[in-house]
Amino acid sequence: MRYMKLHKGKIEENEHDFMVENKRASNDDKKVKRLFEALQKILTTYKDRQLDLARNVKSHRLAKDEARKR
Repeated sequence: MRYMKLHKGKIEENEHDFMVENKRASNDDKKVKRLFEALQKILTTYKDRQLDLARNVKSHRLAKDEARKR
């Protein structure tokens, strides 16, 4: 894509800067997307571990209660 640039009274056609900026923005988007995917994996793993811990605590409490009843 081309755009026109006004510089010291002259109009210059400049493709290169725009292409570089566009590519940089595209790379930044990819980095952000990968960052969010990694963050989502971490949070999902954390949530799963919390649920497992809650199940273990609950089963441990139930086992204690049954032991007291005996």
